[in-house]
Order: sequence, then C-alpha cells, then structure tokens
Amino acid sequence: MEAINRKKRESFSQSNLGIWTARKSAEFLLSLIESGPRYYVLTPSFITSVASSIEGEINTAYVNRFHKHFGKSYMQHVRPYLFMKLYDRFSQLPLVLSNFKYQLNTDDGRVRGILNLFEIRNRMLHIKHLWHAGDIIENEHGDTVDFEFHEPNHPDPYKGSKDDFPSIGELQMYMKYFNEFVPKFANISSTITRKNFNPEGWFVRIE
Repeated sequence: MEAINRKKRESFSQSNLGIWTARKSAEFLLSLIESGPRYYVLTPSFITSVASSIEGEINTAYVNRFHKHFGKSYMQHVRPYLFMKLYDRFSQLPLVLSNFKYQLNTDDGRVRGILNLFEIRNRMLHIKHLWHAGDIIENEHGDTVDFEFHEPNHPDPYKGSKDDFPSIGELQMYMKYFNEFVPKFANISSTITRKNFNPEGWFVRIE
C-alpha cells in the first residue's frame, strides 16, 4: 500500500504540481483583485498564472502522448513541440494527438478567449526596457504610485499595458474559460482518440 501511495505522489509532482500551484495562485489573485481597486495592479500576475496553468496542461498532453509512443526516448521527439510559440502549440495540439482527425475550433468563444489571453500575457511580459527620463510619484507614505515621463522621450513602455488591462469582468471570464478548459484537456492525450470522443465545441472534425 505504501509503494502505491509513493508512486501516486511521484506522478503528481512530475506532471501536475506546477499546474496546481499556478491555478491556486490565479484563484487567490482574482479574489484580491475583486476585493478592491488597490489590488488591480495584480492583473499581470493573474494573467500570467492562468496562462501558465493552461500552458502546463498543453505541455503535459504532448508529453503524455509522446511518452506513450516512444517510452524513455520520448524527449527527443516531443522537444520541438514544447518550444513552439504557445499560440502554435495550442493550435497544433489536437492535430498531433488525434492523428489529424480534429483541429482546434477557432470559432468557439472559449478558444478565442484563451488565444486572446496568450496575447495579453505576451504584451504584459515582453516589454522592451529602455532608459527613460522621468519623475517618480510617491504617496504620503513614500510608496511609488506612478511615473511621469519627461518630453521628448522614448514612449512609456508600460502605458499601453496599463491602459489595456482587462476589466474585472474579463478576468472573471478568463477564469471561467480556464475552469472549463481543465476537465476537457486534463486527459486529452488519451480521450481524443476514442470512438465516442465528444469535442464539446472545443474541436471540429476534419473531413
């Protein structure tokens, strides 16, 4: 009995611990953001946590499928897929797992929402850092609350990101998409090849 429990713990820590941690972080961050405007600054952290959870599920699906077919040598075969852009990795997933029987349904609102989430994540995280002359604005407690850039200057690299922060309603929608994504994709590497597989709108069959 002890050996069985140890095996289960090892499997969990290898494939799902990072996903579980990112999911719990996203839930906690969203609860803070919902509690008041002062926590809206945590939006990039929430977006990153949700996107990381989805990315983890996608990567695990590839790993499980290639490990099933190639055993211990799976890594050399799956590596190119794990280093694809996340958008492409998600789009290619059903094609690879289903032997080209299904493709991602980009007309589905959940799929479009997740693809948009990836774009927001990239816009928030992949900022080019340049030297900018400006003034630091502090509140009465000495905490930094904003920056005022001098003119002429390089464009504020963060202004677009701050102005484009999703609303709380949109953040809640991304969390809803994620909660619907998990049960469908948790075992997708094996379920998508079954004769009775139900795409549930996530995928469309290739004729």
